[in-house]
Order: sequence, then C-alpha cells, then structure tokens
Amino acid sequence: MFVLCLGTLLLLGGGRQYPSEREFAARSFVITAPEILEALPFERVIAALGATPAEAWLETLAPVRNDRQKRPVVMPLAGFIAATQDGHWVPTGASEWTHLRLIAIVNRFDLAPPDYANCGEYRLIFSRATESPARLHIAIETVLPNPNPDAGKAGCVAVAAFWWELAFTDSDVIRRDRLERFFFEGVPAVPPALDREGFARHGRIRTSEIGDGRPRFRQYEVKRDCAPAGPCVPKLMSVPLDNMPHAAFFGSGTGNEHGAFRREFLRQVASLAVADVNRYSMNVDRAYSVRDIESSAAAFNYRLPFRRSLHSDAGREFRERIAEELRKAGSALTPEDIIDRAETQNCAGCHGKAGPVGGGLVFPKAFDTGEHIADESLREEARLSPALQDVFVPYRIQLLRDYLKEYGRGPERVLRAGR
Repeated sequence: MFVLCLGTLLLLGGGRQYPSEREFAARSFVITAPEILEALPFERVIAALGATPAEAWLETLAPVRNDRQKRPVVMPLAGFIAATQDGHWVPTGASEWTHLRLIAIVNRFDLAPPDYANCGEYRLIFSRATESPARLHIAIETVLPNPNPDAGKAGCVAVAAFWWELAFTDSDVIRRDRLERFFFEGVPAVPPALDREGFARHGRIRTSEIGDGRPRFRQYEVKRDCAPAGPCVPKLMSVPLDNMPHAAFFGSGTGNEHGAFRREFLRQVASLAVADVNRYSMNVDRAYSVRDIESSAAAFNYRLPFRRSLHSDAGREFRERIAEELRKAGSALTPEDIIDRAETQNCAGCHGKAGPVGGGLVFPKAFDTGEHIADESLREEARLSPALQDVFVPYRIQLLRDYLKEYGRGPERVLRAGR
C-alpha cells in the first residue's frame, strides 16, 4: 500500500489547482447543485431501498390527523408502510404531498466508527413546503459497510478516494454521473450506498419541521414485524430519536428511571469534555429518548431543570458525580458546561442552540430559521449555515485529507477511484 504525500496532493493531475475549501464543500461534502441533485428523485431513491414504486407515492406518504384543537396536523411518514408477502414497502394513508425535492447530498465519512466497521454515512436531504412557515425535511441516511473489513481502517480507502476525487472533478455532468453510480450501482470495490438490505440493517429516515418556532423531529427505521401465524416482514416504523432524553431527566426526580439515566449520563461525561466542538459527543441509550418531538423546545432545555435540581439532595449528588467524572478526565470544565454541551447533541439544540459551551469553545450557529441547509431560493454558495460552512465541513475535509495521507494508495490512483 502506498502512502499519499500531502505535498503532491496540492496539485493533482496535470497541474490542476487544489480546490478552495468552499469548492471542496460544494463538490464533495454538502452538494446542492440542482443539475446534480435531479439524478436522485425521491421515487427512485425509495424504490432502491425496497419500496414498491407507485404513481401515488407523493400523495400517500403523510397521513393527516387532528390534534386536540381540531387542527389538521401532518404526520410525516406515519402509517407509511403496509407490508406485503415479498417484503416490499407499500405506501398507505392519504394526504397531499407536493413540491418534494432533493436539496442536498451530504458526505459523512467522518462518522465512520473507530474500528471502521463501516465507512461513514451518506445522506439525501429532501424538502417540501408546508402550510405553516416551517419546511419539512426528510433525511434518508444510509450507512456504507466497509467493503474490505479484514483491512480495518484501511478498508475504507476506496470510499475516501471517491469523495476526494469528486472535489477535483470540475464537470457537473461527470460528478452527477459518479454520484448516481455511487448511490444506485456502486463504484469499483464499493457497494451501492442505496442498498435495500444494508438500509434495513443500519439505515434510517429522519424528518424535521423547522422554521416556525415550533421544531418537530421524528425518526424511522426498518423493523421486522413478525405476526404469530405469519412470516416476518419489514416495516418502516417510528423509533425513539437518538440523543433526545427529555429535560425532566436532568431534574430532581428520585425514581428508578431517573437513577438509571444519571448513571447512563455519567458515562458520557468524558466524551462530552473533549476540547473540540467537532469531536465532543454523547451517545445516550435510546431507552431514555423520546419518540416524537411536537414543538416542546423546553423539553430539551437541560440547563433549567438541572439548575433547579440543585435545591434537592438528588440534584446536588448528580452535580458532584459529574464533577468527579470531569476530574477523572483531567478536565477543567464545570458540570454546567457538560449540561450545555449535552443540549447541543440533541436535535433541538443542534438546530437552535449556539454560544459558549465551556473551555473557550463556542457551538456554531444555524440559520435564524434553525435550518443548516437552505433551499434553492438562496444562491447555492449561501445555502450552508455558518455552522456547516465555517466549522463542521472544514473539519470533515481535514479528516478526509488526513485519512488519505495515512492510508492512500498514491495520488494518481486516488484520481482514478470512482471512475
């Protein structure tokens, strides 16, 4: 295996200029060019993942129910699936579904786990207008298995090389063709990202309605529904959102569930204390997560109930145990800093919380609407939030660069990857 020399990567192939950071972002990390996105229409994507194509797709995905005030409420993807004997997805329910379009392809190679059992996540963000000022976004998120698992971390070279070369490809037409193959057919040594079986094992669909001050989030995964007297068939089902524990768990409750959550949260302190806004994280067990977020932003403001809990013995003990974990980690952060960082890891905080989070770090800002990716009403170069454009994407670019520097196969072979 050859190792990439970073110096030789600064000019690639016949003296081509190294792309700017913004070009890298637009070509290989958050792709918003309409002429490229049109190659991945929603019906085609859903069909590739196992859903039976039908003319009624865009009319049957979001049933409507009435809330307590008798107002019609769209419930994205609820009642979406009725299983058939061959295991395909069949849309159910009835609702008007218009103006659905792909607004971004997102490269999350950076989400590959430490053992590189997979080579990251690849996301397709669809959007539609709603009757309220909010926009509905549907994120189809696929996990790409390591095509050469015996090689460990080095097994993801072909995937990394594909995205690296994409940034050096000037032609929108060529980038479109390569992305189409990446998702639907696979590229050399790499299976297709839109793989039915892979999506059933590791994929998910997340929806968000943001922009009217009442954020709503939901998450869905394929689960096998086994009837007592029938075969097991796959269904797309609502599941708890990742890292979305209710704020009440940070309060002064004394029940068994509160105690179990505190023990779970203490295991997150060291990772939340990492001194990098791109790398600090938490991974709270879904047992403590909520399933549907219906506008209650206060339910994910962790600092207020945490502060109030300090009037109780249970709350003071919880704070001291967080402080103890920080001392073990050699961190000068306060427990309050950790609570603030935890809030940035839930959906509401990621889209709506910005500001200092301790240790001199500042969690970056989304758009004022709470979105991180805007629609085509803005110029293409302005569609990424300040958080993405200035903080998160530059980190992801550097991570890919460092990976290929360590595990690459020579720049000329990197340039050929994905063709």
